[in-house]
This record gives sequence, structure tokens and C-alpha cells, in this order.
Amino acid sequence: MRKEKRVKLVELLAFFKDINFEKCVNGITIYCSNLDKLVEILNFLGGMGAYFNIIYESTEKDFIDKEKYAITVIDYDCDFEKHEQHFI
Repeated sequence: MRKEKRVKLVELLAFFKDINFEKCVNGITIYCSNLDKLVEILNFLGGMGAYFNIIYESTEKDFIDKEKYAITVIDYDCDFEKHEQHFI
């Protein structure tokens, strides 16, 4: 992912609460704690035409761990704001 795209994505992700994100080799990794937040972010990324991978981290201390889900955003459509989105 180009630097300009990465900066814009970080600005957009700043509107979400209860998530953490960091720069990685392939793009940006987003960490979230529950399934509702995961679905909200996936809906957002889907509207952007993003390419991403999802990881679920399960450990023995599952009830203590806060960040169970990780989404690595590899790329997205720069012109996603110009496209119409139809939600069912």
C-alpha cells in the first residue's frame, strides 16, 4: 500500500472507537476486541473495496485478552467515496 493511501486510511480509522491499529509490512493491521466491532469494520472495508485478511487469535486466557480479532488491510479503492453503496 502506498504511503498516501495508508495515511488516508489511518485518518478514516480514527473515527472508530475501541480499536487499535499499526503499520505492518503489507499495509495496516487493525485490532478489535469483539465481534460487533469486527462486523462494523468489515462493513466499512467492504464499502471501500478493500483487500484484507482476518485473523482470530484464541488463547487459554481468552476471557482476559482484549484484542482477539486482527484485520490486515492490504489495499483499497482510492475512489471509494465516488461509488454508490447499496445496503440491504
